[in-house]
Amino acid sequence: ANMQAIDAKDANVAIEVSDTISADANKVTALNALRHDTNGTTGTVTATINGNADVLANLTATASETGTSTLTITVNDAATAAEGAAIVAATNAATVNFAAGGVNDTFANLTTTTGVSTNMQAIDAKDANVNIVVSDAPLASMSDDNVTALNALMNATTGTVTATINGNAAQLDDLQQTGTKATQALTITVADAFNLSQGASISASTTGTVTYTQALTDNFANLVSG
Repeated sequence: ANMQAIDAKDANVAIEVSDTISADANKVTALNALRHDTNGTTGTVTATINGNADVLANLTATASETGTSTLTITVNDAATAAEGAAIVAATNAATVNFAAGGVNDTFANLTTTTGVSTNMQAIDAKDANVNIVVSDAPLASMSDDNVTALNALMNATTGTVTATINGNAAQLDDLQQTGTKATQALTITVADAFNLSQGASISASTTGTVTYTQALTDNFANLVSG
């Protein structure tokens, strides 16, 4: 009631929450109410908040407010791509901290056919070194498009991208080298025979393990010189 009385006399009053909010569902509801004050403040609401992704994802988007929210947000656990996108949309602050748990979601939610999903792009725009875990176990029978999309995902962050994948050498040898941008912690299974050049490229794509289920097949000159 006191806040409504103030806002009734100053419709663009700036509001600063002086303590750090450890979010639960009730506190998120209350913060949303403050940001969408009954009298429609057009000012800026500033607050520092932390909590789990499924709770913080219920913060309303700052674009839907009559005013602006400058929220300093720390996410305390892993977020899905949808949760992360909702969280970053809640603030006009330049960054959101996903360091505790990063993003953990399916390949389909993290990527498009050959690129990075809109939700993942929104997250990366506010946390450029977010760690990403692809939850599919494994990503099976990787196609050319799958490899292109995974490379795009690994170029979307300077953090660590973790995934378990399998496929044929002709596709997997197009994986970019680890360190191109992200640290690529890939667990890779190569399902068919491969030559020396393919094996070297695949091995260079990960800081993790590579299992070759079939023989290395190449001519003698390549094997003794390589």
